[in-house]
Amino acid sequence: MWLLSTASLKLEEFKDTSQVKVRYAILSHVWQEDEKTFQHIRELQSKGVQTYEDQDVGSKIRRCINVAKSLGFEWLWIDTCCIDKTSSSELEESINSMFKWYAEADVCFAYLFDVPADCYIEAPQSEFWRSKWFTRGWTLQELIAPRQLIFMSAQWVALGTKAALADILEEITGVDAEILTFRRALQHVGVARRLSWASRRITSKVEDKAYSLMGLFDVTMPTIYGEGMKAFRRLQEEIMKRSHDYTLFAWGRTLSSVMPYSQETRRHKRDMSSRLFALSPSSFGNGTPKRARLTPIRLDAVKKIVSNCILVADLKMQVLREVTVTSYGVRCHLPVVHGKTFSIALLPCKNSAGECVGLLLWRNPDSRSDLPQYFVGASFQSVEGIDSLQGPHESTGYRLINIRPSIVEAILNFGQQSSNLSLSCASGSGNDNVTKPRKARASLEKIYIIDTLPSTFPVVHPWMHLSNSETCRILIPVWLLDYLDLFGFIILERAPASPILGESTALPCTLTLIHPRAGERITIHLGLHNQSHLCASVIIDSAVDGREGSSNASIDWSRPLYCPPDVPPQRIRDWTNGSKSFGDEHRTVRLTATRWPMDADCYHFEIRLKGTVYASLRSVRCLRPHGFAYMEEQWIFLRAASSGHSCVRLRVAPPHQDSHQPDK
Repeated sequence: MWLLSTASLKLEEFKDTSQVKVRYAILSHVWQEDEKTFQHIRELQSKGVQTYEDQDVGSKIRRCINVAKSLGFEWLWIDTCCIDKTSSSELEESINSMFKWYAEADVCFAYLFDVPADCYIEAPQSEFWRSKWFTRGWTLQELIAPRQLIFMSAQWVALGTKAALADILEEITGVDAEILTFRRALQHVGVARRLSWASRRITSKVEDKAYSLMGLFDVTMPTIYGEGMKAFRRLQEEIMKRSHDYTLFAWGRTLSSVMPYSQETRRHKRDMSSRLFALSPSSFGNGTPKRARLTPIRLDAVKKIVSNCILVADLKMQVLREVTVTSYGVRCHLPVVHGKTFSIALLPCKNSAGECVGLLLWRNPDSRSDLPQYFVGASFQSVEGIDSLQGPHESTGYRLINIRPSIVEAILNFGQQSSNLSLSCASGSGNDNVTKPRKARASLEKIYIIDTLPSTFPVVHPWMHLSNSETCRILIPVWLLDYLDLFGFIILERAPASPILGESTALPCTLTLIHPRAGERITIHLGLHNQSHLCASVIIDSAVDGREGSSNASIDWSRPLYCPPDVPPQRIRDWTNGSKSFGDEHRTVRLTATRWPMDADCYHFEIRLKGTVYASLRSVRCLRPHGFAYMEEQWIFLRAASSGHSCVRLRVAPPHQDSHQPDK
């Protein structure tokens, strides 16, 4: 692993990350033109360049070095210049180790080159939501792995951390907030769910669709650029070797009922949906959010779930649910129920409705062995009114069924003249008649599924092991000043018991935010409740008697301020994903507490402002022309040197403007 020194232009190699005595920061970004490579940095070193101020270093590296250095890091890793891509062995090692490197880094800077510093992140149509960073394949693991991730704007101004923005990131990426905040282990998420996170992401090379996901499944494998889509097939094979999570096979379209048998109905068509393995992560998206949330279950739980329509023979728990690639097909041990034309393999997983999911199979008629060999899926000639998305002579392939009495009966009786059901691709609209069908019988069988090519992993993220003891110190980041300035708030730093920005501060402490023009004050108190639990409370009240902001017609200052309920302070360890909102729909103060990597016994606190009033404050603030020459009239607070918390109000009039009122 090569690391850049933040002190001077120097690349140093570490054979193992454990050799890095001082901790390192890491960069996540979207590649742009004129990225500096490993060879470029080496060439500059050979020319005697020792400082990052040299223009040939590049602004991205220079700005990132400055940010890392300001936070006390001596080393930095950037993929563009810390990997010798001319060495295939080094490139392969880096790709297989990348998730680990991001996980072990103390902090990750996610540089969003297309997001301005004053972006209103909470707005769904903002530049943050549309950033290219959220569309790239490699940035998925770079979002999930780091213990502490700070989003940086195009101007290298901090926008917030992934912990504070976890709810927004879940909406943008689909990755659960519990995963982003390490409240839930990654291995507790189904394989199909994890693959669905990458379904809409793109990579420059086809192979990287697979290589960028290896870390999410604790998989290592050789990187072979040029193999194309075979890389994703190999990834699924490696996942299959490690996991009994059968949601890996639960992709494609779901058949909810079947049409009458006719000559226009095809039992099977060899197309992309007939494969057991998917061709790319996009197969796990396909506009099916409910199926993407399939949950793996125990094999013996299948018997109970399907008992309303299928009788499953006693399952011997000592039988392993092994999945093995053989020359005859993929050997699986699954409960199987057989019908006239089709068979149904019951997958040990359930959908969001609590129904078991079945894999549609039909037996290979040309098999040269007595072993049970099957194809996956079925295709039906589309007819008018059946599938408006298909042409009049096109077929529709289905792989899965939701286990319901009417669907199971129709599938098992398919081909009989008595079948009188219709085809529909709706996943939840089956209509079970009053007449109960006779229950089918299933037993645990060893089957071979052909047309396949040659599970959840035990890796626990380092920050899943947080200290059980309460911390007694907090850290308020300096860059919070820039964020609060977007709303017009300032921090009263020298107030009694106020924390020192950018430094670890002992508890208890009180953070006071002042909006001079609006006449509002936000008081955040952090301390130990009953000398045992770290708690926080927020009060929003009037800071001054005047109401200078009342002259602004775009803000409704008549709304009541937030008065906290008469309850004990909120215990921080009980906050959902480390965040808690105080206030109402008009004024909301959201606090996020995460362990700071530079000090394990310290909470990093972040503040986000929401609500109609604060949104209006931000809108008015953004309309203000830039530059002192055009500065609007405003009130500022000056702290008296002798009194840290006393304030003197001054009226500042813009220049080049006649004023008939004396200055105050």
